[in-house]
Amino acid sequence: MDSRNLDRETIVRAALGLLAERGLATVTLRKVAVAVGARAPSLYWHGADKGALFGLMSEAVLKQSLEQVPPSDDWRDWLRGLGPSVW
Repeated sequence: MDSRNLDRETIVRAALGLLAERGLATVTLRKVAVAVGARAPSLYWHGADKGALFGLMSEAVLKQSLEQVPPSDDWRDWLRGLGPSVW
């Protein structure tokens, strides 16, 4: 992939893939860059550092979890649906 065509979504998706496959300790900017076919410095245009990448990953996981919660008129039922979604 041409690093000029990189976007945050692609980078975050690759980082989450590494997380799922190998665990959090293996998620590095260098490995994410390899996964998207770019060089690590090009990732700095999309996030300041590894901490920023983890923040973007967390945001993506939370957003996906919230989208999977079944709608409910009762907040308690909604909250019960959130647990398995986050898990």
